[in-house]
Amino acid sequence: MTNKKFKASKGAISIIRKNIQRYGTELERIREECGNITAEVVVEESKNKNSVLYDYFEWDDEKASNNWRLTQARNLISHVEVIITTPKGQKNYKAFYSINTTDDEKLKNRAYVSIEQVMSNKGLKEQIVKQALKEAIYWEEKYTQYKELNMIFKAIEKTNKKFGVRWME
Repeated sequence: MTNKKFKASKGAISIIRKNIQRYGTELERIREECGNITAEVVVEESKNKNSVLYDYFEWDDEKASNNWRLTQARNLISHVEVIITTPKGQKNYKAFYSINTTDDEKLKNRAYVSIEQVMSNKGLKEQIVKQALKEAIYWEEKYTQYKELNMIFKAIEKTNKKFGVRWME
């Protein structure tokens, strides 16, 4: 196995950041052993309490099943659209947006609000625009090696100058 250096991607949760070299090395070991990686293989390889990845997973079935239902609920909420009719016709929009309910960006207390709430509240609208810019910056970093996308990158940078968004550090 090669000695690769691993880094957590921006937005990674703290347990991944803290253990990225161990986790990356173990995932590479699994890939070399199995030929490729699937979620099923990673979970199976992680079941042993001595596994490097064991601490990443929730093994209490009651907690894990509730966490899965929360994931399903978030997935449902994020996939609902609303049809809004204007004089120019009908348009589909996301029905709900995830926002931070506190003023402190470091404290994450997430909830969903309607598009009407976002559009009628300057603070919520700015929060959503900043989130969109964070996603655009992440996307730009993901595809930075493709010079064919430079026009898009320049538009992201130009828009970001107005808001000064930094991706999670």
